[in-house]
Amino acid sequence: KEIYKLCLYIALKIVYNSKHKKLKVFIKLHFFYYPWYPIISEKRMILPFDYHGITLNDSNLKRQFDEVRDFYLRIPNDDLLRGYRLRAGLPAPGADLGQNYLTHNTFGQILSGLSRMYAAIGDIACKEKAEALLQGWAECLKPDGFFFIVREPALGLEPYYYEKMVCGLVDLYLYCDTKDALN
Repeated sequence: KEIYKLCLYIALKIVYNSKHKKLKVFIKLHFFYYPWYPIISEKRMILPFDYHGITLNDSNLKRQFDEVRDFYLRIPNDDLLRGYRLRAGLPAPGADLGQNYLTHNTFGQILSGLSRMYAAIGDIACKEKAEALLQGWAECLKPDGFFFIVREPALGLEPYYYEKMVCGLVDLYLYCDTKDALN
């Protein structure tokens, strides 16, 4: 129930601040008309996974985890924020990550991954990077409140991008205790 309330809170803030009619309609449909009963009822079939205190022994999984963490930490923040800054009309240093990054909008997934990695192993570099990315992303929202990386997201994929961004913000709040993720 608490995670649902948190997602609803973030969604309502986006609806309130957004000037984009299509986004408002999607969020209202998603949160107010979708059958949420199975998620918020007391009888739960699936519980969320708690990432705190994970121990990975020497294994292929540990090597893959370390490789992904190192890869995320190596991507310059300016590269990840470039598209948002360009759309907001702000100076946009950094390399262009290509059309795939723009059309698949993985930014929320990166925030989520860094937050979960921090929760799992306590690597402060993951938390710091996620919080720096959040701050840079928030600076791009000030002109119009719109949060997509491009002005016209791929038709039909707006719900997917929206869900990934909300997931990243919720994970920042839950796993990194980043209060600014709710603003």
